[in-house]
Amino acid sequence: MLDVSERIVSRAVDLTNLLMLKYITMLEDLKVYEAQVEASDMSPEDKEAALSMINLLKNIVVKEIYSLAAEGLFNGNGAQQGSVAF
Repeated sequence: MLDVSERIVSRAVDLTNLLMLKYITMLEDLKVYEAQVEASDMSPEDKEAALSMINLLKNIVVKEIYSLAAEGLFNGNGAQQGSVAF
């Protein structure tokens, strides 16, 4: 039986893995939005503004992913650690 501290660490790892999954899902969604904006008939100025916002959000999410990885709680379960393809 796990003691309290081991259960807390285990739960923290589980929550971190869930958060990482949410971040990766966000990145995938942002890539879809980016493609939709690029294919849209928006004015060039509106398109550039939308793409800039999407890139800003992608940078924030990537920063959070690297921050989680640096904390050492993320358990990739078979994923290549140390390499993330975006």
